[in-house]
Amino acid sequence: MKRIVIAFLLMFAISVNFMGASALYSEDLNGHWAADVITVSEFAQVLYEDEDFHSNKAITRIEFARLIHEALDININYFRAPDIQEIFSDVSNDEAGAMELYDLVTTGIVKDKELFRPHDILRRDEMIHYVMNAVRYATDGNYFVILMMPEPFDDEDLMIKEYKNDVTEAVLLGIIKGRGNNMLYPAHATTRAEAVVAISRMLDAVRRFAAVDVSAEAIPGKDSIEMKLTIVNNTKKPVTINHSSGQQFDFQLLDDEFNVLYTWSADKLFSMMLSETVIDVGDSVEFSATLDGDQYASIKDRIYLLKGFIKGTSESFEIREFGYEYFIVR
Repeated sequence: MKRIVIAFLLMFAISVNFMGASALYSEDLNGHWAADVITVSEFAQVLYEDEDFHSNKAITRIEFARLIHEALDININYFRAPDIQEIFSDVSNDEAGAMELYDLVTTGIVKDKELFRPHDILRRDEMIHYVMNAVRYATDGNYFVILMMPEPFDDEDLMIKEYKNDVTEAVLLGIIKGRGNNMLYPAHATTRAEAVVAISRMLDAVRRFAAVDVSAEAIPGKDSIEMKLTIVNNTKKPVTINHSSGQQFDFQLLDDEFNVLYTWSADKLFSMMLSETVIDVGDSVEFSATLDGDQYASIKDRIYLLKGFIKGTSESFEIREFGYEYFIVR
């Protein structure tokens, strides 16, 4: 059995950027049930042939590898040129999709050994298995499903046993729905259209878990109130916030009629120099300020709501223009 030695091949960065939407056209999509998804799924372009998508054509295993790699936009730098023959004896390095397949093995999305059977048709339960491996990779396993068992498919006995849990989780995440009449047809071939729809739903699920989390918090006390704004980077890339001045954040305290009682920046001066805040993968940053003294004493019994603001712009996530709220419970 061939051994896969990957650690020493990798450089430090593995990045994943979900592909955006750019309308694609194919005559064979006219009236197709998945046309709306396929035409806006930019990653689907890797399967276009002769200006057609061939949506009902069965997808091969290597085609699916290319498709899911494109969707996740995986980019891995190696110290030396990868050799797919170190992993699979039935895939050559010059075959379309070979390097994408190598990346999928590196990330753990594909865990097959020795033989990949690149030109075999992909079973539906196999497709679900790879899609769920992609969810685990893209979220670092930090995803959750509702703690309930869906109604089993009537043909679940036809599933590959090891993939049954993947099917259950994919149903709970809304990635698959079956083909109607409570049937999955797990041993049937996956069509190109079904593959694109499943991957699109997978990307939607991943976006729900791999996100930038921003939260405001107020800690009122007898003589002061501490105001906090925390930004947590749960994505797979550093998050950058660009500030147009030296001001990175702001706070407001409001009463129960949403009148502003206090604005942190009102009596402060900031430099006009451009600045940025960078939050590394898995890290967080906390902005905080404290209000005390007579100014706090004069409003503390009327404080109902804290609003925290990020002062800047970001291409990594959408910053709420109207701030992040925290209600004061008394």
